[in-house]
Amino acid sequence: MTRFTEAYGRTFAPRTVMAYTLLHVYSDLPWYLRELPAPPETTLDSLAGAWFAAG
Repeated sequence: MTRFTEAYGRTFAPRTVMAYTLLHVYSDLPWYLRELPAPPETTLDSLAGAWFAAG
């Protein structure tokens, strides 16, 4: 994710990226939940941090 955001020359808040992910017409949340790492807590903010935090 870091390389992706650096290509834009700025960073994006993980919460914003999560919102766009969930709102996208082709978003498949069950697939994301199966394929990407689980967050430490069961909140959307924690999920956004686990999936989209740079670094």
